Amino acid sequence: MQKVEDSINLLDYEYAPDQVVTVDLKGHHILGVMQVLDAIVKDNTHTVFLNGYQSQATPKFVDFEGNQKLDKVDVTWEGYPNANSFFNQVPTEGLSVLGAHALDLLTVFKGVQKSLIDQGVAKKQTQL
Repeated sequence: MQKVEDSINLLDYEYAPDQVVTVDLKGHHILGVMQVLDAIVKDNTHTVFLNGYQSQATPKFVDFEGNQKLDKVDVTWEGYPNANSFFNQVPTEGLSVLGAHALDLLTVFKGVQKSLIDQGVAKKQTQL
């Protein structure tokens, strides 16, 4: 028997940006996804030297329910003029692109978990 995944590319199907989807998941699956995403974030967080330095930053704000919220920051980067200036920088913590996507999803799942705690659906282990 052919699996659905083999007959169509599931990633070719998308949702409208404002589409809300309800999915029935067992609670341990939510925790499992959160644990996997947390491990990906940790495995993709490294101490790095940046390839350049930030010479200018311009924040962009959007109106969100009557409040100004930071939408993005346009950053202009400049390369270091020489090896000495490159190696004099302070190393910083950085995430890979995969780690950043995992962190984004983890934040969503943490919000779901917090909502379920507030509703009394998720309980401390001592309360089960």
